[in-house]
Amino acid sequence: MLRISCNSPAVRRAVSKYAFFGNLKNPIILEVTKRWYSSTGSAGSIGTARAVKAVESHTTWSTPHDNVPTSLFNKSSMHFWSIFDACLVAGQFERAQNLLKGFHGTVSIDEFLKASNLFFQKFEESSKHDLESIRRKFLTLPQEFPDLKLNPLSYAILLKATAQKSEFKNEAIRKFVSDIEDKVAINDVLYNIDILGIACVKDVIKACNLDPSALRTEYQEILNIETEIDAKVIESEFKEQETPETMKLGEELQTESLKKGDIASLESVDTFGMKTLRHTLIGLVAQQNPIVFDKFIQGKKLDKEGADAIFISDKHNDDDYVDFFQISKNLSSEQRAEFDQVLETFNSERQNSIESRALYSARQKWKNDFEKMKAATGKIKVDGINHLLWEWHEQMTPLIVEELKKVQAMSDANVTTKKSMVYDPELETRAQAGDRFDYGPYLTLLTPEKLSVITILELLKLNSSNGASEGVMRTAKAVLAVGKAVEMEYRSDQILKDEKRVFNGVKLTKNSPELRKMMTNAKFTFRENELTKQSASWPTEMKAKIGSVLISMLLHVAKVPVKGIDPETQEEVQGTSPAIYHTYQYLAGSRIGVLKFHKIIAKKLSSENMTGSIQPHHLPMLIKPKPWTSWNNGGYYMSKSYVMRTKESPEQQAYLKEASKRGAMNEVFEGLNVLGNTSWTINKDIFKVVMQLWNTGKPFLDIPGISDDVELPTEPARNVDPAIRRDWLRECRAIVNRNQADHSQRCDTNYKLEIARAFLGERLYFPHNMDFRGRAYPLSPHLNHLGSDLSRGLLMFWNGREVGARGFRWLKIQLANVFGFDKASFNDREKFADNHIKDIYDSAEKPLDGQKWWMTADDPWQALAVCMELSKAYSMDDPTKFVSRLPIHQDGTCNGLQHYAALGGDIEGANQVNLIPSDKPQDIYSEVANIVRARINNDFENGNETAALIKDHISRKVVKQTVMTNVYGVTFIGARAQIAKQIKDLPHIGPENIFIVASYLTINVFAAVRSLFHAAHLIQDWLGECAKMISKAVRIDITNRVAKNGNRPDFMSSVIWTTPLGLPIVQPYRDFLKKQISTNLQTVYITDPYALEPVKSRKQVSAFPPNYIHSLDATHMLMSAIECGKKNLSFAAVHDSYWTHAADVDDMNSILRDAFIRLHEVDLVTKLKTEFDRRYEGFLHFVTIDKNSEPAKRIIEHRKLHSKQLGKSVSVADEIEEERRRRSMLNSSKPSERKLGDSMVTSVSIIEEYDNIEQFYLKKKIQKSVFVPLKFPEVPPKGEFDVHLLRDSPYFFS
Repeated sequence: MLRISCNSPAVRRAVSKYAFFGNLKNPIILEVTKRWYSSTGSAGSIGTARAVKAVESHTTWSTPHDNVPTSLFNKSSMHFWSIFDACLVAGQFERAQNLLKGFHGTVSIDEFLKASNLFFQKFEESSKHDLESIRRKFLTLPQEFPDLKLNPLSYAILLKATAQKSEFKNEAIRKFVSDIEDKVAINDVLYNIDILGIACVKDVIKACNLDPSALRTEYQEILNIETEIDAKVIESEFKEQETPETMKLGEELQTESLKKGDIASLESVDTFGMKTLRHTLIGLVAQQNPIVFDKFIQGKKLDKEGADAIFISDKHNDDDYVDFFQISKNLSSEQRAEFDQVLETFNSERQNSIESRALYSARQKWKNDFEKMKAATGKIKVDGINHLLWEWHEQMTPLIVEELKKVQAMSDANVTTKKSMVYDPELETRAQAGDRFDYGPYLTLLTPEKLSVITILELLKLNSSNGASEGVMRTAKAVLAVGKAVEMEYRSDQILKDEKRVFNGVKLTKNSPELRKMMTNAKFTFRENELTKQSASWPTEMKAKIGSVLISMLLHVAKVPVKGIDPETQEEVQGTSPAIYHTYQYLAGSRIGVLKFHKIIAKKLSSENMTGSIQPHHLPMLIKPKPWTSWNNGGYYMSKSYVMRTKESPEQQAYLKEASKRGAMNEVFEGLNVLGNTSWTINKDIFKVVMQLWNTGKPFLDIPGISDDVELPTEPARNVDPAIRRDWLRECRAIVNRNQADHSQRCDTNYKLEIARAFLGERLYFPHNMDFRGRAYPLSPHLNHLGSDLSRGLLMFWNGREVGARGFRWLKIQLANVFGFDKASFNDREKFADNHIKDIYDSAEKPLDGQKWWMTADDPWQALAVCMELSKAYSMDDPTKFVSRLPIHQDGTCNGLQHYAALGGDIEGANQVNLIPSDKPQDIYSEVANIVRARINNDFENGNETAALIKDHISRKVVKQTVMTNVYGVTFIGARAQIAKQIKDLPHIGPENIFIVASYLTINVFAAVRSLFHAAHLIQDWLGECAKMISKAVRIDITNRVAKNGNRPDFMSSVIWTTPLGLPIVQPYRDFLKKQISTNLQTVYITDPYALEPVKSRKQVSAFPPNYIHSLDATHMLMSAIECGKKNLSFAAVHDSYWTHAADVDDMNSILRDAFIRLHEVDLVTKLKTEFDRRYEGFLHFVTIDKNSEPAKRIIEHRKLHSKQLGKSVSVADEIEEERRRRSMLNSSKPSERKLGDSMVTSVSIIEEYDNIEQFYLKKKIQKSVFVPLKFPEVPPKGEFDVHLLRDSPYFFS
């Protein structure tokens, strides 16, 4: 129990502030309250700040009823852990111990023990300390803090020191084990293998003759197999992944494509990003000899394609290309099972290599170009950019070294507080020295070389990402990006170093796939344990200071060679100019700091599109992704992944963590794992066609050609009409923007194709996670099935399935679907394929030399893939025996409206979106177009001039996007822009009428949709009203400040709900206040995402209906995925489009219908209201009532009395405080206090006396604003539609 002084006025204020928490039964708060009210004297002191901090530790996010405290991401605690860790790694143990003393008493003893053990661990690992000093530290800390009790982890740290630093190791180990046997069990100590390391554990087992079977199961295989702990043993082919520091500085960066047999290289766009990608893809080159696969092809009769593709022999070399897909394709089912196991082991090491390759590739490329340029010309020219980057890197590194020396000088002087700093006022200010005291420990965590590379890379990345144009980027964004990148690299670096420490010295004495797999599995297990440890994020202000000091150094050294004409001599002169400089610009009336690249550098960078490609860590995986088992454990093996992309929303993370801990999200994890376990491969036939087109450099379909120099129209004379010049500038801008967009798209396509080429013949997987609404996305962003038509055409399932009669039919239907013939009946779609057999053969056999019928499809690349698949099937004696790997899609009909119709029981709406069985598919878009057409014709007959302009041009295409997005909350302005885009090319309307006509059409489209989905729109309106009430609700369990917009409370509650699968969803829209931070460059304003700030009410309201529907379609998809996984179906999804093998479409259709029925046979809206009633119980909200009504008159009189008691006018905060006191007494455990609460009169208690307060609501001038208890409106009546009917609807998904 904390020792708390109750005499301090500040403590009394804190207790008064938090007394309302009685209903939460928080022991700290109850103890503080108890001691204050008893006033029996002091029981010791921990200081006012700690008392307040202890009380505030249970402040909750949006509601106290969920009991999700902000302390899960408490700012003070996270700040301590980050600086504490940084000081320890930097070797600043005096400062770390000082921090540890301040930490004591503010947290639980378990948390303090965790910090103490981290201190012990880093102290032991430091080479400065011998065994005696380590033992002394272990004795003094418990003496200084008597409540600190060492645990098995503590003794494991001391055991490691004893084993490694004793002269007589075995004797020292045995004595240590004997000394601690009455304190702790040795097996509990040895459980901490991640601290001891395998070598140390084996030493202890050997010295004490222990049984290893009692140790951690995940490491038992490694402990039991035959290994040697001897540095002289020749290392097996399983090599430790070298960290960037160990790479040779002169190593060449791979810039050529991987060797792929007879597959030619792509004519690559010459960009820096493409070169670093190719270097990363070297990780696909096996570290072990692929001869292990020989037995799977020896004696096999391969088809010509397979024989040409597979290069396996007794003599292997670096140019070998192993087409694993062709090997697998030609194996029997029994052989394939064994092959899959061997391939999984083989690929485990390659996966490790891909994920590990990092920053050094960029650094080496710069150096390589620099040396080549200098050797060729003797001086540096600006023909490219990589050599300049290397020059900056070389000059920046010594500056970082000097800065680190100053940091080290502080550490050597044992400076533990800013007050004890010593600095030279002639060289720097006290503020600058104070900043170094803050950021210094963090800066020492990485090498100067890495810090330099990270800084340069981040600025390059920012220049090519959102928000940077013409070489300009915001300073605040830049400094935070660099600081965050330093943090992320440090985390990655630590895992690699810790892994090397744990497995240090462990060498396999013989090479076999089984032993190698054991070692790989052990390393993956270690990484999993390390990645799931929640580490404190560095404070935002610290990341800003780190980024600022590094960018300042770069600005000092980054130069670009320039030349010009001397105005006096008229001779050409050469010099240098700053490559990046800091300045200010005005944006929307505000003066903001920006970093600008020199125009020469900006031009070079604009020609090297590097969006998302500076460090391409997230590529498709070669092995099954790590299964999701918790909110922060799954996906990739070497980098930390989270199950949800939370947009820096700690509130969402807190809810996720709590739900994950309770096991409430297990079905969500299961569904994501099914998606991640689907195996894919690259469609080589499609790739060859694409590559042939690509290498011509000419535009084709949606692939832009190579960008030529821009030809701009002739500039008009300067004395012409200004309007003519404005038109010329507008035309020039449009041409340049179009050229840049084409170049950017070509770079993006090149990136996808390079990845596809590297993965030819490979089995690959896409790990998935979710956005905050629960919608699933692949973690690999560049090439995946959620991408463009080209990306989808390049992918097919790894495993094949014999189509059968039904599957062959679905193949034909897929062809009709990708040609846009998807509103016809299934029979007509099947006939579509039968009627185009010649076109199918021609497209498959002569895709570029024939009639090119496939190019007329809506999705041409997917159409070509289907043509190739069907042509192979048609060529067989029995097409139903064809083994297909093509994903077949089943898409929902305006899926958002399907969910709304089911929620509202809307029969008419359900019929329009195919929830009710019919002979042919209903087309909601055509139906809306018909209604709009009828309305406009009626207006035309009544003389409406706008109707006359558009009446003959209402098509399905014009209304489709607006109908589709209407359900997702598209605004009137957004819908108008959508329609304007569709009609802008109609010549008879004219540009001057586009706005008027688009507005007119939008009104009619909205009205048409509403008429078709009346019950659904009642649900949509109800959702919006609930969100409005929540986001405008007032919590009385926290102190409400008077908001900046006047005498109003802060609205603190987000809209939160739980999906049927147990996923908590928090809308992340809060109005984060900006904090001023002084840095080397300028004062920057940053937001603190960990602060509990008011919500953005308008955004909460507008976003809730679409977000809720998105959460339902995500739930339906995951439910379907789980069932498909149980039936061993290959399953993939693009939101409301579900994919599987042709042979399994019928099974999947049955599964997704059952899932939709199970989802909606529960009254989800009533369930949501019940959840809202519980979550927001006791909240208040503002309403206006009739000033002359009885309750209004009573409240006016009460406010007069209250004002007299206060001696001032009653404010909103006063009324909330008054109601808080009443609630506190009503929740008291003492009958006397509850009686006082019952008799206490407040504005809210007056309102509660009226059963139907809504009768007094008013929105006129004669009104009075009052607080009323939050009460959600009743759920709209549900229609008669029976969701079970859709089980027999063939076009529900089709």
